Amino acid sequence: MKSFGISLIKKEYGFIHPLYAIFLMGILYILFPSINPSGDSYMFAHQIRSGKDLFLPHHLIYNAFYYLLTKLFSISHTLKFISLMNGFFAVGCLLFSNAILSKYTSSLTRTFLLLFLGSCFGFMRYATTGETYIVPLFFSLWASWCAISKKSVFLTGLIAGIACLFHQIHIFWWVGLFIFITTAYPEKRTKNFIEYALGSCIIPLVYFAVFYLTDYDSSNILEYITHDYIHNEGVEFSFKRKSLLLTPVSFIRTFYQIHGYFFPLIQKYWILSLPIILSSILGILGLIQIKRTRRRRNYNLFDSRFAHCHLLIFFLQLIFAAISDGNAEFMVMLPFALFLFVFIRYQFRQLPIYAFALSVFIWNVSFGLIPYHFLEVTPDPALARYIRNHPEEIYYIKDRQAARENLAYHCPGQTFQLYRIMKDNKELDTLLQQHNSVLSDILTSRSLSRASLTKATPAVSGYSIEPEDSIRYDLGVLIVSRIKNKQEEFIRSE
Repeated sequence: MKSFGISLIKKEYGFIHPLYAIFLMGILYILFPSINPSGDSYMFAHQIRSGKDLFLPHHLIYNAFYYLLTKLFSISHTLKFISLMNGFFAVGCLLFSNAILSKYTSSLTRTFLLLFLGSCFGFMRYATTGETYIVPLFFSLWASWCAISKKSVFLTGLIAGIACLFHQIHIFWWVGLFIFITTAYPEKRTKNFIEYALGSCIIPLVYFAVFYLTDYDSSNILEYITHDYIHNEGVEFSFKRKSLLLTPVSFIRTFYQIHGYFFPLIQKYWILSLPIILSSILGILGLIQIKRTRRRRNYNLFDSRFAHCHLLIFFLQLIFAAISDGNAEFMVMLPFALFLFVFIRYQFRQLPIYAFALSVFIWNVSFGLIPYHFLEVTPDPALARYIRNHPEEIYYIKDRQAARENLAYHCPGQTFQLYRIMKDNKELDTLLQQHNSVLSDILTSRSLSRASLTKATPAVSGYSIEPEDSIRYDLGVLIVSRIKNKQEEFIRSE
């Protein structure tokens, strides 16, 4: 790491423009954190603050790492701190990307490449909130920098292993680097295999230590490692019809934010039609010019294997995301892996690079970063506040997890009766047998999104549904309705 910093100083004039781009993105991440945290963000922040569930198998050391930092710096606003730190780690991702690409691109080109990578919506989104996807990417890129810089193979394996401990999905990045390390030096294949494996031993060592030193509902270490895939109904591997729709949608959203809240946003702030026009023009210009590409001539076998190992990483991650219902969270690293292949393997004209970078930057800052910081783009925060103010009611709601984790973070120790809207009405019928009525957000219209495509849409014709309250939020209206049995209403009217 010391030589990395020294190299930046020695090549100040070659790196000065990329550093400006990195500085700009870092300022944006830090100054504009999201006020629309996901349920997972609230959950991690609550676990970190309480010191409970610090080791979760899917991202083993994420909570424990931030727990230590919050104790070290006496942090009380846990979610804000995690979001801030994720912004700093995002800057680190861009710094390592800059260092890797410095051998293959000019300073000015890298400036726009980093602007592009830093403003890809999948990356920008998680750089400004409390989820788990930025920190492991930082370590994976660090490992790639060690590999291309011919640093210690043991260190490369160690850092790649740490990335996997922060999130299991980075096992594919680990695999790609493993293939590179064992093929790039044919005369040292056995030696490198052993060193990389020894460094990577941190993965099983930490998993075994956590498994045997903590209590968990797993009977053996393999069940513990694959816990989420065995015990969580929402996590599974399979190709489904909805994956054919969700995978391309999530892939596009990794680069450009696309969401149903655009329509009320533009209706409320018509001036935002200008960024749409400008970004679209730049994107079309980039598409027109990008066809003039060619392979690099000064291309050696070492660089070729490094580039292709990241192409392999790209496809492994994409396939895994596809069989995980097109999970957008598992695509955050795709632009980085793809760029490490494309810009090592090919030469591009500068105009399309500049056009695409500015297009992505303008679009995602205008419709992702800024709205997520200043506006509540979904009714979930308003619903959580309503539940907080009416804790005695029974709630039958669309996104139970988001409300539950929001309330757990803001009202620790307080209990609420929350139930999730299901496709069948068995649970609703049971609730109405036990209670006269329940409150629901079932009449609240939600913007078209990836999540809304997967939510249940039950038939409610057999119930009496009357609006109880309406609360305006920044981009719409939350309608709180009271659901009763029609039969009960009929008996009362008689």
